Amino acid sequence: VTLGPTGCRAGHGVPIRYNSVGYLASGPKLATVAVKHCGDAWELHRVADAATIADGVTRPMKGTEGGTLDDVCLVDFSSVSEPGVYRLAVSGVGATEPFAVDDGALSPVFRMAMAGFYIARCGGEAEELPEGIGLVTTSKASGRAFAHAACHLHDGYVDEKHTQEPGPERFRDGTGGWHDAGDYGKYTVNTAFTLGTLMYAWEHFGAAITAAYASEGPEPLAPASGPARPTAPDAGVPEVDISPPPGPGNVSEAQGDGLPPGIDLGAPQAPLGPFLDEVRYGLSWLLTMQDESGGAYHKLTPTAFADLQIMPEEDTSERFFAAVSSAATASLVAAAAQGARVFAHADPALAGACKRAADRGQAWLDAHPEEQAPRQGPFTTGTYAGTSSPRYVDSIRLWALAERWESFGDAGAFRAFEKLLQTFPEKGVNCTELPRSPKARFEEGSVFPNCTVQLVFDWTTQGNFGVIRYLTSQRQLPWGADGNLRRQTANALSAAAGALARISRDHPYGRTMGKYYGWGINGNVARQTMLLHAANLVAARGLGGRVSPAAQQARRRAAGLGLAHLLGANDFGRSYVTGVGFGPPQNPHHRPSMAEKRPWPYLLVGGPWPAATDWVDDKLSFETNEVAINWQGALVYALAMWLPEEPGEPAVSSPADSLRADGQVREER
Repeated sequence: VTLGPTGCRAGHGVPIRYNSVGYLASGPKLATVAVKHCGDAWELHRVADAATIADGVTRPMKGTEGGTLDDVCLVDFSSVSEPGVYRLAVSGVGATEPFAVDDGALSPVFRMAMAGFYIARCGGEAEELPEGIGLVTTSKASGRAFAHAACHLHDGYVDEKHTQEPGPERFRDGTGGWHDAGDYGKYTVNTAFTLGTLMYAWEHFGAAITAAYASEGPEPLAPASGPARPTAPDAGVPEVDISPPPGPGNVSEAQGDGLPPGIDLGAPQAPLGPFLDEVRYGLSWLLTMQDESGGAYHKLTPTAFADLQIMPEEDTSERFFAAVSSAATASLVAAAAQGARVFAHADPALAGACKRAADRGQAWLDAHPEEQAPRQGPFTTGTYAGTSSPRYVDSIRLWALAERWESFGDAGAFRAFEKLLQTFPEKGVNCTELPRSPKARFEEGSVFPNCTVQLVFDWTTQGNFGVIRYLTSQRQLPWGADGNLRRQTANALSAAAGALARISRDHPYGRTMGKYYGWGINGNVARQTMLLHAANLVAARGLGGRVSPAAQQARRRAAGLGLAHLLGANDFGRSYVTGVGFGPPQNPHHRPSMAEKRPWPYLLVGGPWPAATDWVDDKLSFETNEVAINWQGALVYALAMWLPEEPGEPAVSSPADSLRADGQVREER
């Protein structure tokens, strides 16, 4: 095969695995060739003039982490830093589709990922996406916009059968929020966990997120517009009212019951910008899930899942609140406490509502130290019961206590956090090794070990949020704080990040999860970025032992390769995000997509399970092709890490330009 665009067949069937969206000009640039023998010549061509910019030969992959059926060779073109659009061609193999090299290459994709939350809104209309800012607004094949009418305006009902509360069936306002996944249910634990991920992205990368929306374009997706005001790490901790938390039955007249219908907080004091507007939408709904006792209802769904092929506004099934649970209450406390801090300046009304909710929820948890498991009676919808984690509820309590300390300076919460954290390391368990892959979605017994820092990081292992907050706290630690515990915890995070970097280095596609494949694994791969970035933040504070610059760079490299894996550098050579990159999913398990027989854009699918090649792009494969807000939030965080802090669009064409507006790959050669 002649090297060059005219002599190669690009597209499906070409075994070159690469980040099909693009590479940062200043970052590493690796591609993998799935062939048995290495040493073939490769060339990198600039699309604009077909000039050869770099060349070499493929080299063997000597890693030890398998989990793939491919024999692979590597191509490293990291020396190329000139912004442009390129193709990679390998002799005897073929060529890639065009991809970008630019430090702003991921900015449009970040906005796309956040748009995934907008089109998942429940309650009001999700109107047509605006033109511009890199978003596909309509399907060229059908001419229809990606939008839905107002839905689920009668959320929801409380009764004895579903909610296990005595009395007749009665309405309670729980409108709003986001549809959780492929279904239209709303779940307290997963929404809170997703909000935590998004708010961490804001706290870590707020300036870059603001810059990502600062380019010229139409009105943003959410109602408010204008620049956001990041809570920068060096800006101190904003003060929120830290009056003593109300106990049961001790709610002041000024705050009422803390539950105005729909939590109508009015307009924020300052324009929030699209990112925080979307977070505000989810957080406002979360507060409606708190009952008069301070506990939180576990979920709000119909008794059974809605039909597969109906739009949100066509789902008229009666929807009920599930009984209060410890997991839901702790999740609400954690996200509300974090929200009180994040919104303290820009939206004091929301911050105050979050503070009151966090106080009332903590009072409930203190009054119910024993675990109150989800009681889900006749429901057959998602459980979020956490059976795969032995310390599920404790891990959420850990996060809640850490956020209460950080936001409110609650010394009692800090002492409780330290006491609980000391119970986590399990003797004889190697916490730097990935567990075995589960063969069933919810296995009986423990899947995850009892570790201070969990390598598998999802809603069942939320203690990682608490650990990161503890180690990156902006507050001066209270008198009597256990310095040895803090050092041990920092060492555990450093060891976990080092393990992820090693696994990535030794995996054919740089995948931080190595041979581990669990349900929704793509969300885990994306969320590892937070552990890797947080470990570097902690190292910068002198914690976690001596970490060399090379080791810190290896962590960043692993985070970048994990994202590349999701965007095409995988066994399938396809992007796992609908409407983005090369060969994206066409048949996600997502009701609007199934109802309209077209893939709605910008959604991360769950990915292979229980093995590397067990992904099926089929609408009925909820095991591998469903979407979910917790995975979407992880994708947002992973993308935010690579945003430039200066406003502006990439100097080259959008990474989505290799797609038609309906998400199909263009026939370009």
